[in-house]
Amino acid sequence: YILSLRGGHDRAGPLSPRLFSDNVRAYLGGEGDHGVNHDIMASIASPEGRAAFHLLNNGVAVLATSHRRDVQSGYLSFDNVRIVNGCQTTNVLDAYARRSSDGLKLLDGVLLPIRIVVSSDDALVDRIVVGLNRQNAITSVDLLSRNPYLPRLEQAFHLFASTMKSEPIYLERRRGQYAHLVAGNAAPAGVQHRVVSMQEMLTAYGYAWRDKPHSRITPSTIENEVAGRTLLDGSHRTAYYVAAAVMHARLMAVVAEQKVVEPKILDCQGQSGARSES
Repeated sequence: YILSLRGGHDRAGPLSPRLFSDNVRAYLGGEGDHGVNHDIMASIASPEGRAAFHLLNNGVAVLATSHRRDVQSGYLSFDNVRIVNGCQTTNVLDAYARRSSDGLKLLDGVLLPIRIVVSSDDALVDRIVVGLNRQNAITSVDLLSRNPYLPRLEQAFHLFASTMKSEPIYLERRRGQYAHLVAGNAAPAGVQHRVVSMQEMLTAYGYAWRDKPHSRITPSTIENEVAGRTLLDGSHRTAYYVAAAVMHARLMAVVAEQKVVEPKILDCQGQSGARSES
């Protein structure tokens, strides 16, 4: 499985991000820490865990647009392969295989449930992605990662950074998409404030442009508003979403640096003073 994803080569480089482009979450990393990925790594680290891996793991769901069968070998080939469920499992297996020279050999006896769906029907693909990921700890905001407006919005974020020649603001379309930027001591200063999640961007957009700074925006309200085309609609100008994300990122940076200035009360002569009680 891992070799096939690597294109048949036992190479040390990471798996292609294109494989996970339709997954609602990017690889979250952390196979060495506590959490789901730590548990997956712990399972395959022992002979007992490898033998029972297929019983302990939900497996992988793969989508492809077409397939063909080689008459002589009997092998199936798939086009436009995307892993829509099992991104964490796949990346942890790949990380384990790269840990040592015999990592791939140790995975030889590991069984992994794989579901392959071949379809070019976008509506069906969306239903499959939602149905599979509803079983996991996925929020309605995570499921927005496949919204057709978002590729255009991501391009607007890239254009903003190149045009303004400023530090880029990263729209985290998929949770964990930019985890590699903020992890470790080598992360650029302040980069964590420039990674803006979908919910943060949409919340800032609601506060800034919709005359409702007092309203609370939650994953459920975001889902309803996207369905009602009041958020992420194709007719919306991307600049407003980019500006909202920039405002959020800069505000978070100011707060983190504790540069919030204490408000002052001005009297009629424009001098600062204490508030008087009437």
